[in-house]
Amino acid sequence: MSSGSSHFSSSGLAKKLRDLTTSQQSVQSLSNWLIHYRKHAKIALEVWQREFNKANNERKVTLLYLANDVVQNSKRKGPEYRREFTIIMPDIFKGLDFGDASIKRTVTRILSVWEERNVFSPELRQALRNLVEPPPQADTNPLADEASAAKRSKLDLSPPATPPVRPAPEAAELMKRLMTLQKDQPSQDMKTHQQVTSFPPEVYNSTLLSSIKDKASMERLNSQVESTSRALGDYVTKLDKELKERKEVQELLESFTYQQKQQLKETKLNLEEYKGKLQRVKLMREELKSHLASLPDLSRLPVATGGLAPLPTAGELFR
Repeated sequence: MSSGSSHFSSSGLAKKLRDLTTSQQSVQSLSNWLIHYRKHAKIALEVWQREFNKANNERKVTLLYLANDVVQNSKRKGPEYRREFTIIMPDIFKGLDFGDASIKRTVTRILSVWEERNVFSPELRQALRNLVEPPPQADTNPLADEASAAKRSKLDLSPPATPPVRPAPEAAELMKRLMTLQKDQPSQDMKTHQQVTSFPPEVYNSTLLSSIKDKASMERLNSQVESTSRALGDYVTKLDKELKERKEVQELLESFTYQQKQQLKETKLNLEEYKGKLQRVKLMREELKSHLASLPDLSRLPVATGGLAPLPTAGELFR
């Protein structure tokens, strides 16, 4: 089964998962297929998790082998699977029966590989290891509990919020819209606000109509009511327009915040990956230094024959 042997579909993936075996060829074949369709990672993980949840313990380990292969081999091509598995992996580990010694051994070995190759963040790996082998319960200590809660709060394992409908704006555009809201808005127009609040009580209170005894007073009040009505109508229209503008800016802010959170998560993943690479480079540097220190100093070799003795010929070696 090659990566392009069929189009992606939930039903097709479900069948492939049911046909999966523990053989290396079966796991790698389906892994390559999933990586090929990594733009469907979210849907693929939903199907994978459904199959996992209804599988027996032995079958769950087979699916975990697949997850391990996908996460490791998709690192170079994109963060999609790593990001999605980060979200669901704690629930996956909670669904395994670690009372079965063979299952526990297998999962512990997988965790060791993840630690060695820096797969997932150190915080997530430790959280998963605690699910496999819960740490001993310490005496109740409010300060320790508070510190533990603070440490757990740093590890965000919750699924991302539903993406906003509006596309995220550019930062410059968002700042421009925000600056517009800070000036010349009806809600900040103190002159109009004072005018509205200073209308005579007669235009609001119908009980005062009984005090009007002549036509001239009635016409004067009618003129005031008409004027007040126009002024209030115009002010309400302006406030309604401002409200719509603020709601629109709020939606843009939500979209922008969501985008920044997603970029932050991806940056954290990339940071963990490059930290691992840096560590490997440092280890290689130390090994090179050690190796160089063990090499002989050619300047101290005997030079009685005018230099190094010639290398033996092939005939001399095999006499």
